[in-house]
Amino acid sequence: AIEAIKLGSTSLGIQTPDAVVIAAEKRVPSVLVDPSSMNKILEIDYHMGTVLSGMVADARILVEHARVEAQNHRFTYDEPMRVESCALATCDLSVRFGESGGRKKLMSR
Repeated sequence: AIEAIKLGSTSLGIQTPDAVVIAAEKRVPSVLVDPSSMNKILEIDYHMGTVLSGMVADARILVEHARVEAQNHRFTYDEPMRVESCALATCDLSVRFGESGGRKKLMSR
């Protein structure tokens, strides 16, 4: 786990009254990797986004879950999902990580 943390990259978000600034460090692990293919800043919905840090494969599962939650909310209530609600839904998935309880695992490992 400690080695995985060392391999992670730095991400930063700053909120001001007028704007939000999001930045992510790109660490190219090999000369065989095209740096332009490494996208660490992703859109969840038109009004919210996220920055990936750490294990990108795990983060992409969480981003996909957040996107589906935002789409379901928009379809059901005809309004954009609040950022706090989306964060809570994504945190719920993280808390349930590894639990099965007779259900299909949400995130496999």
